[in-house]
Amino acid sequence: MGNETVAYVDESMRTFDGETTYYLCAVVDRAVDEVAIQRLRSLLPKGAKKLHWRQMGVSLQGDSLKLLGSLAMNAIVVSGRPINPRKQERARRKCLEVLLPLLGSAGAGRVVMESRGDALDKRDREMAVSLIRRGWLGNVRLAHMRGDDEPRLWLPDQILGAQGHVDAKGGAHEDWAFEWRRLEKRIERREIAL
Repeated sequence: MGNETVAYVDESMRTFDGETTYYLCAVVDRAVDEVAIQRLRSLLPKGAKKLHWRQMGVSLQGDSLKLLGSLAMNAIVVSGRPINPRKQERARRKCLEVLLPLLGSAGAGRVVMESRGDALDKRDREMAVSLIRRGWLGNVRLAHMRGDDEPRLWLPDQILGAQGHVDAKGGAHEDWAFEWRRLEKRIERREIAL
């Protein structure tokens, strides 16, 4: 990777106010070094292979947000609503059409997305090729990895977990509200109608 800027992307869906929202989050990694990765790994619940927001207790979520707030990284969250949960792929395409060009503009040379399996990963690559052909993307390279193989993919998962909670509940959980306020200043939000 060298000095190349890499963005790590994860997805989430959350239903609130009678509508389902589709989220994509990209963390633009500028300085998530091995020390930071070891600190992330130290947050893993016993027996877990990856850090996943919904499998964590409130205290551990707060520890995670505190760690993320200390890292030299920025994030972009694109959310689209309302969606029919059975039409998730359309929502993903629409959100990718917004997110990938933003990442290209932010200087990302490579985008790593959490793998959803060969067939669905192929759809993401086809979307990226389409954006490149339309001149919207530049030469950003897209790759997929498993979340338990790349701890940097845990970063957008944590942000999406907190963002989904904030959107659904109308605010941060009192046990991690301070950490969230500190972190959310570095999150660029884009909301699209689907």
